[in-house]
Amino acid sequence: MKKKYFGLVVLSIFMISSTLMICVKSEAKEPYKIGIVNNSTGFMGIVGIPQDAGSRLATEVINREGGINGHPLETIIYDGESKPEVCLRMARKLVERDKVDVMISGNFSPGIAVIVPVALEYKTPTLKYGTYVVDAVKEPWMFSMGTDGHFVGRGLVDYLHRKGYKTLAFIQIQDAFGEAWLKGMRIALAKYTDMKELGIEKFMPGDTDITPQISKLMALKPDVIATCTAGTATIMAARTAYKLGFNGKVSSNHADTNLGFARAVQDLPTGYLLIPQRKGGVPILVEAMPDGPVKDYNLKIFKEWKAKVGSLENVEMGAQGYEFVDIIARAFKEAGKDKAKIKGWLETKKILTTSGYLQMSPTDHLGSDPATWIGVVTTEGGKFVLPK
Repeated sequence: MKKKYFGLVVLSIFMISSTLMICVKSEAKEPYKIGIVNNSTGFMGIVGIPQDAGSRLATEVINREGGINGHPLETIIYDGESKPEVCLRMARKLVERDKVDVMISGNFSPGIAVIVPVALEYKTPTLKYGTYVVDAVKEPWMFSMGTDGHFVGRGLVDYLHRKGYKTLAFIQIQDAFGEAWLKGMRIALAKYTDMKELGIEKFMPGDTDITPQISKLMALKPDVIATCTAGTATIMAARTAYKLGFNGKVSSNHADTNLGFARAVQDLPTGYLLIPQRKGGVPILVEAMPDGPVKDYNLKIFKEWKAKVGSLENVEMGAQGYEFVDIIARAFKEAGKDKAKIKGWLETKKILTTSGYLQMSPTDHLGSDPATWIGVVTTEGGKFVLPK
């Protein structure tokens, strides 16, 4: 009887142990999920494709190195097609069907704007690439991560002032992206009494000829024609101004730091286009960084990108996709899957990025200074170089 009883006890212990092992093993396999609504088609596809490649690469590297506390990282990417209504539909799909823990929204302000209510409704921390300006008090689940239009526009205007450019004219696309960028530039201009806005012309998304608008701006004789747009629309504006004989500078947006853009304007003179950019991820700006953690972080991403792609082509935007996923993985590691704790982590930690350190707070979801984050590049023969 005792022997039978002892056997039952041993069997019970074995079954309980096996059940616990299965539960632990099952829990360890539960993925941490990041949902991304970016644009790999449409006019912002030139930016979205390398960003998505960087996000996938970071996911691959993190899982190769053991995941997050034993959990695999899963990154779900949907194409917003550079259309706000598609971006909205994909964001809802991510939170309602895929049950993602964190979202990343693409480099397209109208698309970001429609995702904001989704992030708020589902209390999902959402990091955004584009120039959309986040109000941390009204939009507490959205994080700018140092990339809003006011911030980058300020860095560009500071650069123009240092170089002695006094007069600007604006060519603006009539959408949320163009409005945000224009507002940021005007805020930055206001602090310099010796700089002046001469005028503004506007055009609609989908327009293929803006010769009349550029002609009017050139008649004002500005030092710089500032484009409040990105991608193919910037290319159209710059090429039109050049063909009409504009001898000043054309300024662009940080979304245009990708080789597809540089190659599309390779026949323009060196220095004709001035492109503000976060210093991180841009090889020629990283070279000038002092030795230390920020430079080392960039070089790690460059190494992984080159091993995957075979070169550093398009690493500028690829690095941004990589680091956003990597930052979220760090938050997962310390805060777990709890969305409120992830939000708190982003608002309290000093976060290493490719451009420097972010220090956000509950009332500041930008967390940086353009003096340390923003550099300016130009194009030469299909590549990026430092302006002279």
